[in-house]
Amino acid sequence: METRTTDTIKKNTGWIRTLLIHLTCLAMMTWTLGCGSSNEDSSQSQESGDTASIPTEDSVTSNDGSAESNEDSSEGGESPTDTTVETEDVVAADDTIEPQTDTGPSDTQQPEPDAPVEEKSVCEEWGFPEAPYLPGTGSDYGKVAGFFSAETLTGTWKLDEEWTGCETYVFIKYTGDNTFWNADLSLFINKTAPNTHYFFSGYGNQEDVYQKVIELKSRMDSALSSLPASVAQQLSPRLHFLTTTATEIQGSVGAFFKKSTIPVLGIDRAQKFHQGGSMAVVSGGAFVSQITQTVWLGRYFNYLAKTADALKEDQDEVTLVPLFSGTEVTANNGSYTAEFPSADEMVGFDTMIADLRVSCGPGPLDCGEWDYEAFIQLCDDPECTTVNEILVWITPYSRPGTKHWTIDMSPFLGLLQEGGTRTFKFGMLWNMNANVLDLDFRLSNRGKGYASRTVIPLFTGGNFGGDYNDKYEPVTVDVPESTLHSELVVIVSGHGQESGNNCAEWCNHQHEFTVNGSTSYTKDHAGQAGTQYGCAEQVDDGVVPGQYGNWAPGRAAWCPGLPVHPWVVDLSEDLTAGGTHDITYRGLYQGGEPAGGRIRLNSFLVLYE
Repeated sequence: METRTTDTIKKNTGWIRTLLIHLTCLAMMTWTLGCGSSNEDSSQSQESGDTASIPTEDSVTSNDGSAESNEDSSEGGESPTDTTVETEDVVAADDTIEPQTDTGPSDTQQPEPDAPVEEKSVCEEWGFPEAPYLPGTGSDYGKVAGFFSAETLTGTWKLDEEWTGCETYVFIKYTGDNTFWNADLSLFINKTAPNTHYFFSGYGNQEDVYQKVIELKSRMDSALSSLPASVAQQLSPRLHFLTTTATEIQGSVGAFFKKSTIPVLGIDRAQKFHQGGSMAVVSGGAFVSQITQTVWLGRYFNYLAKTADALKEDQDEVTLVPLFSGTEVTANNGSYTAEFPSADEMVGFDTMIADLRVSCGPGPLDCGEWDYEAFIQLCDDPECTTVNEILVWITPYSRPGTKHWTIDMSPFLGLLQEGGTRTFKFGMLWNMNANVLDLDFRLSNRGKGYASRTVIPLFTGGNFGGDYNDKYEPVTVDVPESTLHSELVVIVSGHGQESGNNCAEWCNHQHEFTVNGSTSYTKDHAGQAGTQYGCAEQVDDGVVPGQYGNWAPGRAAWCPGLPVHPWVVDLSEDLTAGGTHDITYRGLYQGGEPAGGRIRLNSFLVLYE
């Protein structure tokens, strides 16, 4: 009996393999390496141990005539690199090639399939963390929204099935106000957050409900047509037009609308219910409700999630010093104490963040009606004979709920370096609104290389009239040899509405600080005051939407429902360690003399070691 070795089998079956390969290539209308290579090239390939490519299903011409991958391979002289096998499995046209003698594992090795490309979730694409789906805790503001199911023009939408962990939800119902429902939609489609779902529902009997929703959808489709196709395709699936009233939504949302007459309801990324608030803006000298104003809610929910996530990330690295903990404050200009670490411990911190929550409600009448100036002052002694104002925020117009802000107060660590018990004053101008406050100072070391050690008060504000600048004299400062870094820190806002120019709330008031008579730094507000949605656009930074007042237009240096964040200027190039320097200040209106209103100003020179 003849014994046939593996090598003999390979040699005698070579012509069959060659024929099959050529037939495959011809069927594909493609001639690639391994199909149309010369005998010499194939022989050299086998001798060198290189691999050659063979056609796969991925490179076969499709029914639509596309064969780009194979054409590219033929014209470029290179075969696809993701479909390789060992060379002994590919035999050239000449079946007289010397037989291979290697009968090891490579004889039967199969090509490794490409690793599957893992698609990103929508949350990963947006850069948002994913929150777990939670069971509901009730149909009230601040409670976790449980399951809901809504009947839409395209089918049933269920929260548990559609939950991604990073999206928000806004429910808008028609209540008979045609001005609200029929508002222009251009602002809505251009300013919405990418991760917000909107649910639009009608009012009345089933026929009326359907008609109003169809009318809105038609207008929305027309508005979407003005957008680039890719943008419209991303937004359209997030617009849900209901075939029922809001009260007929199954689950937690329907339960909420059954006990409330509100036209707008929100669910944030933490799955909690939020008030929509007022949808009114000033138009033609009057307040007019518009459906487009719902667009700010989703963006504000993203701000809240970003703020909460940032605090979670460093919670194990901070020392908390509470000033208020669920404290109901009714008295104006009251004194409060906080217990800081010892002086030895304070020297180890280079960062201080104020984590501030202000709550009121449950209704608009339970909150302050106007945009009051709220402030925290640090006292030099328990009797508060001398104070430094280090934190200012402007209250929103009658807006129920919890407002949450963080403010970097690291420059003021130098005022607290002795540690221990410190006294603060909290007040509002003009009246104290009933509020529940939570305020923690979060101390940490971020490895900055220096920390605030000396804080020198410079200039304060006052009435912004023609004599505003008369009271200011140069401030002379001695900079210690040990100083590594220096900053000008300014907290400023303009108030009042002077006849003719609306100063200083709505005008470009400017503040010029000059070092050593030569280098000047000016804070101005050109292009801010009076812009239609200047403050509304800052919902991304914490401005609370849905306020019951003229909150949306831009102001000069502040917004209702937002802290007045410090303006910080690096003076390290201007101040020499061990030297003596002069700093001067003046206020201006459009480059000229002050023109009315009032300036709230607190400025400091901060030296770091």
